[in-house]
Amino acid sequence: MATYLEELIGLQRNPNAFTVLPIERTETGYSFPAMPTLAYDAIDAIINAATLPRDVYRGDRQPTIEDASNFALTFMGAGAPVTRPANSLGVGSARKGQAVGELPTTGVEAVKSFKRASGVPMEVPRGSPMSMSETSYKIPLSEMQATISVSPSDYVHQFNMLSPVDLYGKGNNVFVPFLGDRTGGGGLLTHVGGQKLDNPILRQGGYQYPQLSDNQIWASNSGVTGKLQNMAKNLGEEFEDVIGGHVLMRTTSGDQSHHTYELLLEQLKTAPIKRADIKKFNDEMKKKLPDFVGLKSPKLDEYLRKLDMTERTKFVQLLAQDKYQKLGFPNIEQTRFAVTDPQLIHAQSGSAGTMFAKMDKDGSVITDPSYVHKSYPTAITGEYLGGLEDLIPHNIMLRDWSKSRNIGDVLGTTDQKSLRQKAVYQPLDQQWLDETMAFLETLKKLGQ
Repeated sequence: MATYLEELIGLQRNPNAFTVLPIERTETGYSFPAMPTLAYDAIDAIINAATLPRDVYRGDRQPTIEDASNFALTFMGAGAPVTRPANSLGVGSARKGQAVGELPTTGVEAVKSFKRASGVPMEVPRGSPMSMSETSYKIPLSEMQATISVSPSDYVHQFNMLSPVDLYGKGNNVFVPFLGDRTGGGGLLTHVGGQKLDNPILRQGGYQYPQLSDNQIWASNSGVTGKLQNMAKNLGEEFEDVIGGHVLMRTTSGDQSHHTYELLLEQLKTAPIKRADIKKFNDEMKKKLPDFVGLKSPKLDEYLRKLDMTERTKFVQLLAQDKYQKLGFPNIEQTRFAVTDPQLIHAQSGSAGTMFAKMDKDGSVITDPSYVHKSYPTAITGEYLGGLEDLIPHNIMLRDWSKSRNIGDVLGTTDQKSLRQKAVYQPLDQQWLDETMAFLETLKKLGQ
């Protein structure tokens, strides 16, 4: 759910608490206007209250207790500073009328577009953490299209609908976040923007990865899998079940995976790019990766595959720059759209609910996995459990960590860095169960 300032003027809150700077910076160093937190929340609270009667009358909004309180306080002169609570519905949900994790359609050929059952917004502010680009989209989202060839037989484990009660168990379980991209898993990506691919892209990504293998529940580089396995061992001494689960990274997080660079290479085959512009790209790329083999090299695919995640991302993000987009390089937003699971486009970063798996407390990192992910060399084992009906925001799913950092609706750059680097976990206690059940029930009442 966008705030009123986002909807009216495309300006979002700088998520760093108590900041006075009118900017926010993305992980790639891009800066964009963002009103300081306190001023933003004060103005938004007034607009929210002032528009409440109109929205209720038109049926656009069902008032909550928070709405009513803010309305009263505002017109008593005290409402402006009131901000939304940490577990506000501003995070939004992943879908409407369809469970997270279900196949978007049935049959063999599934055309992915924005005319689907989903609660995610079709447009987001330029530079938003939920955007697929740091510039304005060059193709309207409603016109972006990709085709996947997928069937239930592609999955070793079919999606299993869970209740928060299943995760709560006997009250002594703990949740460990698996930070993951939004790429889809299962089947092949065969077309993008109406163009048939010579070499379809194998979909192994994100939350559906555990459904593609007997017992491998997560793949990454050894640093990530090693940290997760150590957490499983250490937390297993205190808690009954250690449950790992997919937590959404930024919308552009798929840049590090084979899905994105392979699709870009397929589109580069027919892209109308001048030789001089190819040389310009190669020269700039070599400043970042001195041994870069060049866009026209037959070894480019192999070269990119052998790079680590950070280095591989440099290739995608340079190509994504507006100056190269204007020179005929493959459209980056449509590429990201094509590799992203349709239910997770524009969903809020930090949300969880798509996948949960019981971690192997006595396991070890697998360096030669039986099911090989083309992007990541190592994996950990466990038992796939399933996913929830809706996404749960970070300030409920990771309550203690979110409160310790005073995080509101949106994860800032430093928050996402903390999630990657720290050993974050959340006991699945009675408070967690109550808040999660209440959140899901509220979504149902609001018709999400």
